[in-house]
Amino acid sequence: VRAGVALAVSPRLDRRTTLKDAFSMLLDADVQAGSVVDREDRLLGLLTVEMITRWFQADPARGAEADGAGPPPGAPDSARVEA
Repeated sequence: VRAGVALAVSPRLDRRTTLKDAFSMLLDADVQAGSVVDREDRLLGLLTVEMITRWFQADPARGAEADGAGPPPGAPDSARVEA
């Protein structure tokens, strides 16, 4: 993890957090990246506002489909918060 990407105030995201919820958490915390952690609070990776934005921009229909429910069934793994 590069210094400055994830701040101490960055939200910790469970790997099951929906992209919509993660995006909201990042904006609420006024940060660009959140830490994706497992049940034992071990770092799995980072999720950035840019990553979420690019994923939704790649297919505008995703915004409607993922309305609080995360990626639709059958979506590629890259659509999930998991790192």
